[in-house]
Amino acid sequence: VNRFHRFQHYFHHQKYRNNLDYYKSIILINRAEYVDGGFFIMQPNTAISSPVSVIYYENYQDIKHVVDDLNARKDQIQCVVSASESYDNFVKPGNTQFPALDSYADNLNTLVFLLEKN
Repeated sequence: VNRFHRFQHYFHHQKYRNNLDYYKSIILINRAEYVDGGFFIMQPNTAISSPVSVIYYENYQDIKHVVDDLNARKDQIQCVVSASESYDNFVKPGNTQFPALDSYADNLNTLVFLLEKN
């Protein structure tokens, strides 16, 4: 949780705070499991994306299960960020905004796509 403190200023943004209050109230009413980070919520959930102010997480027993899950959902995932080299198509932390020349969104070669459309 301490690594997130540099983002604490979002807590004072009205729209962000509204999202935080809204999702926290839903979680409390449903008596769902969560971790209160003060200015964000962490909740166990297998969904690909989470609402603003909520971080979804999953627990795994081993890395093979993670790789199998990523492979099964690869059509829903644009980018896998990992310090581990256990997954074939991953980007190291800090490099997501610096794609290589042969890095294509959704693994679709943009030039081939454009040439096929004409």
